[in-house]
Amino acid sequence: MDRTELILGIYPGHNCNVSLVTGRGEILFAMEEARFSRVKDQAGIPHRALEYIRQRFGDHYHCVTVRDSKLKRPLRDIELTFRSLAKGLAPPSWTYLWRGYLQTLKRGRVVETGSRQHAPWLMKAQTSLENISHHSAHAASAYYCSGFEAGPVMTLDGQGDDRYSCTFSWGRGARLETLNNLFFNEAPFGYNFQIVTAMLGFHGGRHPGKITGLASYEERNEACRHKLEQFLDGLWKRKSPNDALNYASFLLFNRTGQQQLRQEREKSFGEYSLREMAIAVQDITVTRTLALIRKNLGPGPYPSLALAGGVFANVKLNQQIKEAGVQNIFIQPAMGDEGLSLGAALSSAARRGTGYPRPLETVFLGPEFSLATMQAAIQTAGLKYEQPESIEEKVAELLADGKVIARYDGRIEYGPRALGNRSILYHTQDKTVNDWLNKRLNRTEFMPFAPVTLYEYADQCYEQLEGAWNAARFMTITFPCTPWMKRTSPAVVHVDGTARPQILRECDNPGYYRMLDHYRRLTGIPSLINTSFNMHEEPIVCTPDDAIRAFVQSQLDYLALGPFLVYPRS
Repeated sequence: MDRTELILGIYPGHNCNVSLVTGRGEILFAMEEARFSRVKDQAGIPHRALEYIRQRFGDHYHCVTVRDSKLKRPLRDIELTFRSLAKGLAPPSWTYLWRGYLQTLKRGRVVETGSRQHAPWLMKAQTSLENISHHSAHAASAYYCSGFEAGPVMTLDGQGDDRYSCTFSWGRGARLETLNNLFFNEAPFGYNFQIVTAMLGFHGGRHPGKITGLASYEERNEACRHKLEQFLDGLWKRKSPNDALNYASFLLFNRTGQQQLRQEREKSFGEYSLREMAIAVQDITVTRTLALIRKNLGPGPYPSLALAGGVFANVKLNQQIKEAGVQNIFIQPAMGDEGLSLGAALSSAARRGTGYPRPLETVFLGPEFSLATMQAAIQTAGLKYEQPESIEEKVAELLADGKVIARYDGRIEYGPRALGNRSILYHTQDKTVNDWLNKRLNRTEFMPFAPVTLYEYADQCYEQLEGAWNAARFMTITFPCTPWMKRTSPAVVHVDGTARPQILRECDNPGYYRMLDHYRRLTGIPSLINTSFNMHEEPIVCTPDDAIRAFVQSQLDYLALGPFLVYPRS
């Protein structure tokens, strides 16, 4: 491979991350810094991930960075920051990469400036440096991974640079053109959801998914919805984009602001339950998102639609977008800011005339570790283990016997979903599992666990799969369950009769497929519970040592670590 053709994407902000693609748009590596640092939503310069790339792929790249709203002179800011680090100096005080650290430190989050020893090779490596906007990177991450030859792209999140929260673009071949930008106070759906999440007592930035889970219970109250809609609209009324963003930050990250939200909950919404509040904000989000799509793309139907941005982590919203007339839908698996570096790199490849839309084949894009490293981690922990003739068949037999097993194998998944290589597995018949397994993992979740299902049996389990197969491979959308699925796998069916599956093909992950297929032959059921292998408020495990620690703490029955079956401490 010609190393001069490699394109390095860097997002040095919230949940910082890096990606590496070839000039032809082939993805070689993509990973969030948090997986290495073990700090959830790690902010700063992703120096551990950059160092991994240097050791694995060499020193010569074209560098693309994602700019943020606080960068006044994006290219100069970033270049001067890298040069300062290369000389062993602190970044200039006026750059975002320094001021951003101070702001997040004030919010009580752990951030890092990065190890300066890694900056010199980066300065030496970059033959050129270019810059891309936040939402352009989101749009590129969706379109260039969709496989669509042409069609619309929508991005929607809290806010990006220039105070935009929503964009519509149109892709054709390798070209991607922006059609419309909406300011944060014109489409504040992401912050609306976060503010209601904080109002209900959860972390506004990390736990909107819990509110989506609560909304599945469908305890609708029209008076609550109307009142909440008025409250949210009043937050942004007569505010400029800058003023609106400052106010949202005050409510979400300032103790006084958080206290005001709690007081507002008691004063104005005390009569309504958590579920009523959750379904209200979910309904508002869905209704207004669909209205935006119709306004910008017409009444439909829509032959295709590619989506990215943190709001589209809402799998129920994605289902309703699909049902509103989208014939083929794709949601970038790393839909949040963790996908920005990938979008930046793919956009650069496309501008060079060599990248083009192609279906995303895999998200197993992170690091992997040798068998010797795995074995050493087990022995250091003093755990008993064996190496079965077939680890896949052995795990399937234990799962059929009702055991809870963590699976660790191959390259780590990119994005927020565990898709088999860093997963906890269990059978789908136990309706009580959501309570006792979440307690064991120290989690507070309301939505049932998600299933992994064999591709050949997907139609037997789910409805309305047509046009969403690629999205279903990455657990980014919910589907109505068939009566058979509801009867045989109640542990993964939401109260509204839907589930968020991972549809597994043999070519996606052969070892994982063999395990599930053997389990099907033993039980007649082609699905298993698949939840991420991590402890509460920690990133998904990365190294074998991470896996051992999480296994011991969670008191699971077994750990399948590569070809080794690890036993718990007696």
